[in-house]
Amino acid sequence: MNHDASHRYEWKTIPWRKLEVRVFKLQRRISQATLRGETQKARSLQKLLAASWSAKSLAMRRVTQENKGKKTVGVDGVQSLTPPQRLKLVSELDLHAPVKPVRRIWIPKPGKLEERPLVVLGRSIHTDSGISPFAQSISNILNFKLSVERRPQAQPSQDFLL
Repeated sequence: MNHDASHRYEWKTIPWRKLEVRVFKLQRRISQATLRGETQKARSLQKLLAASWSAKSLAMRRVTQENKGKKTVGVDGVQSLTPPQRLKLVSELDLHAPVKPVRRIWIPKPGKLEERPLVVLGRSIHTDSGISPFAQSISNILNFKLSVERRPQAQPSQDFLL
C-alpha cells in the first residue's frame, strides 16, 4: 500500500490480516538479511518498513486499541483517538524527521548549583515497527535455550562469541 492508502480505507474497513502478512514478510526479510550478514540490506529494509503505511497502521492500532495502556492519557493530554483521528495521525507520522523533545525537565547537576536539561524523546512507535526483527535475530544467536539434551555445562560462553 502506498501513502494514498489512507484515502482508500476507513479505519474499520482496513484489511488488518493483509497488513500483518505484508509486515511479517518484510520483517522476515530483515531477519534473514541480518543472519546472512548483509547489514546494508537489512538497514535499507528497516527504512522501508519504517516508512510503510502498513507498519504505521499496525503500530497505531496496537498502541491505540490493543495495548494495556490504551486508555492512559498521553503527554499531549489526549486519552483516546477516534478512527478518523487515527488515520490522520498515521498519514502525518514521519519517522525520518528529526525527533522533537516531548518534555524537558531541568535537574540539578550533582555537587553544583547549576542545572541541566533532561529531555524525554517521543518516538516509541519506531521501536514497535522496524527495529524488532533485527534485534530479535541477533538475540536468537546469543540466546542458548536449555533443553533436556543440553545441560548448563554444555552451554558455550557468550564471551567468546562476541
